[in-house]
Amino acid sequence: NGKILEWRDEVFFVDVTGNVKGWATPGILPNQPSNPSVLQNLVNATARVVGGNSALTNGSGNFTITHPGNVAVDVQSLLIGTWANVINSAGASEVLTMNVTPPGPANFIFNAAKTEFVQSQVDGLIQTNAVHNFAKAINGSYPGIDISIPTTVNLNSSCNAYYSASTINFYRAGGGCPNMAYSTVVHHEYGHFIIDKGHPAPSGDYHEGIADVTAAMLSNDPCLARDFFGPNTGCLRNSYNSMMHPCGGGSHDCGQVVSGAFWLTKDELDATIGAGPALTLSRSLYLNSILLHPSDIDPGVTIDVLTLDDNDGNIFNGTPHYTEIAEGFGAKNLDAPALNWLTITPANVPGEFIQLPHSSVIRPVSVTIQNVVGTQDPNSVRLVYRLNGGAWIERVMGIPSPGAPYTSFLSIPPAGTIVEWYVKASDMDGHIVTWPAGDPRVTMFGNSLTTTVLDTFENNLGWTVVNDPSLLSGGWTRANPNGTFLGADACNPENDSSDAGGFCAFTGQAAVGGGAGDQDVDGGPTRFLSPIFDLSGSNGVVDLSRWFYNDDGDDSMTIELSNNGGTSWTLVKSYMYTGSENSWATAYILVGNIMPRTNNMRVRVSTSDNPNNSITEAAIDAFRVRRLQ
Repeated sequence: NGKILEWRDEVFFVDVTGNVKGWATPGILPNQPSNPSVLQNLVNATARVVGGNSALTNGSGNFTITHPGNVAVDVQSLLIGTWANVINSAGASEVLTMNVTPPGPANFIFNAAKTEFVQSQVDGLIQTNAVHNFAKAINGSYPGIDISIPTTVNLNSSCNAYYSASTINFYRAGGGCPNMAYSTVVHHEYGHFIIDKGHPAPSGDYHEGIADVTAAMLSNDPCLARDFFGPNTGCLRNSYNSMMHPCGGGSHDCGQVVSGAFWLTKDELDATIGAGPALTLSRSLYLNSILLHPSDIDPGVTIDVLTLDDNDGNIFNGTPHYTEIAEGFGAKNLDAPALNWLTITPANVPGEFIQLPHSSVIRPVSVTIQNVVGTQDPNSVRLVYRLNGGAWIERVMGIPSPGAPYTSFLSIPPAGTIVEWYVKASDMDGHIVTWPAGDPRVTMFGNSLTTTVLDTFENNLGWTVVNDPSLLSGGWTRANPNGTFLGADACNPENDSSDAGGFCAFTGQAAVGGGAGDQDVDGGPTRFLSPIFDLSGSNGVVDLSRWFYNDDGDDSMTIELSNNGGTSWTLVKSYMYTGSENSWATAYILVGNIMPRTNNMRVRVSTSDNPNNSITEAAIDAFRVRRLQ
């Protein structure tokens, strides 16, 4: 008849459920009367059965603890999670306990009394979780930060916070300052942790600057640590600032160069792609640029950001957001490399030597020009030349028929003449492009051209290394080089030039697979002096293959010439790194244009990293001395 005969409780395993909340500091201001506490769900906090299992709270602050029993148990909640282990320096760390019969609920509220020392612990957990999750949302593979970092709060001092050895640490209120465990201060200190795990050797300026960028990008606010010195005292630092590269101040001040560069780039992107996409892209560029290991705050950071923005493996033909990045970083003197606005390609050009007499009285020069980023101004094409170091002369290369090259000519000069020449053109916005891009082309006219010295550096032909006492590493050496890279940029060459053999001369041999700073030039200068050679009685030219890399653009590679065996020197070439000097190119020294030719000539090649703040590498190869009769 449907009557119940027996009712038994057969449940022996009852999970414990509950929720964890805490009174915490809202927004980006510190815990102060004008910014009262609000009750928030605590995410990623620990709940545990004493003597049993534990669980973490979810996005709503709820938890479920798997429990093999059904009798009353003590349940605790702790401010410890997967990404933060909050430690109270002012006493025992806050733990809440209640006795419940499964399934509970065991509902906890931290900081019910709203006291500073407990609220800072709640804030420490919330903000550390927030900055960890911010980084991982940008790059889920970002290395090293998936640990429960010790987050120490209420240290017995005031007006400071610091990062040390994978810990973040915050002072209690005092001296007019609030408790330091709040919003952008936590984000900044955790930013140091992010940098340390993604970069093997960041400089102090870079460390502070990118930590500021971390806080600014997470809060979407250029103002770091609002009301750090008390209510209404404003920003501790600001991404809108007057600091510029190069910077000679302290690391907190000079770090603002890069924080400003990233924020101004975001502003430029706001205007072109909209605020939401601009913030998303800026966050990605900031975080992933750390993994390219810039050595300092210098134009190399700009190149790294452009490399991340690039979509075809060539930043010199522009990137999708080149203009915005160039504007933002250029405003801090972190200039982007110039683009290939046009491409000039030789079609028919004179070689290095033309023997006289010659059947023709002219030598044609013809090139084709293609648009890359710019649009060519068809009236701008010029052949530019000079004879024996005289004044430069420009000759118009007229507009050709469709499909034909631009053409001009060099008139055949007297025997013994050395002509330097190049072709230039501009786009409709006035950007000038030359061919060749570096040193001018050289054409020599004479009866004969005789090579008297050819050094491929396969053997020791008597070059001398002279190092300044300040040089710490990277002195000139002769070997088969081991290449080094800074991000995508080659620093030390992996291979010598196209001459015979595999040896060249370069600054410091890195270990196989070594990084950018492995035996690069530190201090200096280091100088490389040629043996004496004879150019008396005839005009002559010295040429060599050159290579130079300097990531911050404040050092140079110089070539000097002497006609008295090295008693005195004349500077003939100086190369700064602009983005393309780290490839083999030919440098010509037209001796007769510079000084009287003697039988006591020498060449000296020098570079330094002084002050020691960058990655600097130089190399030469294929050294030749030729007489023009």
